[in-house]
Amino acid sequence: MVLCNGVVSIYKLQSGALVNIDITCNKRCFHGDTSTTFYVGKANDEQRKLTECTHTAMMEGISILSPKKPTGDVGHTIENFVKKKNFYIVHEIGGYRIGENFHEDTFVPS
Repeated sequence: MVLCNGVVSIYKLQSGALVNIDITCNKRCFHGDTSTTFYVGKANDEQRKLTECTHTAMMEGISILSPKKPTGDVGHTIENFVKKKNFYIVHEIGGYRIGENFHEDTFVPS
């Protein structure tokens, strides 16, 4: 299983795989970043539960955002939601700032 940034290879995707496509753009020296997950072939119940949980967890985190809110509060909200659904957070990966440069300083832990 690859959690993040898989290596390009000649491996053929099999039915049942989950694939995340990450898209970036640059306009007037500012970068944007988005991604979405696709099912290859037919998804099973556990895959559907996982993708529904991650999307809803993201929306829960977004719902508490405010200019002075620490990112840790957002992460805490997301992690609490995910744990209630019997999933877990991978703490070894996280995010980053994005703006005039792609992957700016200030790593944002999961």
